[in-house]
Amino acid sequence: MNSSLVLLIALVIFLFVVYIVLSVTGSGGAAEWKIIVKNKSNKIRKDLRSNHSSDLERALIGADKLLDFALRHKGIKGNTLGERLKNAENHFEKKFYNSIWDAHKLRNKLVHEVDATLTVYQLRSKAKNLVLAAEKLV
Repeated sequence: MNSSLVLLIALVIFLFVVYIVLSVTGSGGAAEWKIIVKNKSNKIRKDLRSNHSSDLERALIGADKLLDFALRHKGIKGNTLGERLKNAENHFEKKFYNSIWDAHKLRNKLVHEVDATLTVYQLRSKAKNLVLAAEKLV
């Protein structure tokens, strides 16, 4: 075998290996955030079965963080979740979009106001809306 043929075979093998590596890591990385959203949303939905306020508060905060994660990975621009939500209006129906904002405001009330008291119903329904919004982005 001459050296040109050996070099050509080596190059083909190298390119094949590069292709395989890029196929596995490249497309997997892009889809990985969607898997994270699905897994986290399942965990939050389990927390929503509780009737304890502390579990539901954690679920609301987690759902808000999950929506922010999904918006960022969907490529929605903005420095804060509020900015990203404003830029994501066209991704949701108007009524649902407004319910997402209401849920985010309730989450802000929960984490920023010392005496915030929310009902189990409020916590559960708003957290469900945030989880559903994150799932719709997948």
